[in-house]
Order: sequence, then structure tokens, then C-alpha cells
Amino acid sequence: MPRVFIVNEPDESRAPEGRATYDTNPARAFGQVVFINPADQPVPVRDPERAVERAHDVLSDATSDDYLVWAGGDPLGLILAASILADKTDGQFTYLKWDRAARAYAPATLDLFQINGE
Repeated sequence: MPRVFIVNEPDESRAPEGRATYDTNPARAFGQVVFINPADQPVPVRDPERAVERAHDVLSDATSDDYLVWAGGDPLGLILAASILADKTDGQFTYLKWDRAARAYAPATLDLFQINGE
């Protein structure tokens, strides 16, 4: 079963007053959800070294069949996760982008190292 790596677990306690965090439940339709940065851990920008270690650990056996989702939070986590995932999959992975109109995730297959169709 593919895994859906969600960069930052939504945390209601960090959301600005009057705003809800992102609902990541629709991502479960694509596979088993795994949070790279759990809500009970420091946000990546506060401890970048630990964030790099955590992302390496969580993504250690990731494949190009897995998915990556950014559901808000610290964008440094997304940069780290995408970089590590690209390294492990030779640049081939699928990003799940939230489609507001459809109210669902839409897959975007990426091949980061393909240049001019080669």
C-alpha cells in the first residue's frame, strides 16, 4: 500500500485564532498517512538539524509509489522532505495538491531530474 507522507501534522493549538487547520483526511484515499513532523515536535525552523534527521528517518524506505503532501505549517519541512524524497526516488514522486474547487487532493507526478524529455 502506498504511503502518503504529510510534511507537518496539523495542530489546532498553532492555528491563528478563528482559523482551522487543514483537514488531511481526504489524503487517506491515496494510502497510509505518515506525518513527517508530528504536531508534538518542534517545528522544523526551530530545530533544522533535528528536522533533517527526522525527515531522513521517516523517508528512509520511501519509493516513487508514495505521495507527498504539504498541509500548511513551516515550509522548511516541505523543502527538506521534497529534497530527501527526490534523492531517494531519483527525482520521481507524486505530490498531492489540494484542489479547492473539487475539495480533494489531485496528484501531480514529478520527474525532477528529467531534462528536455531525456
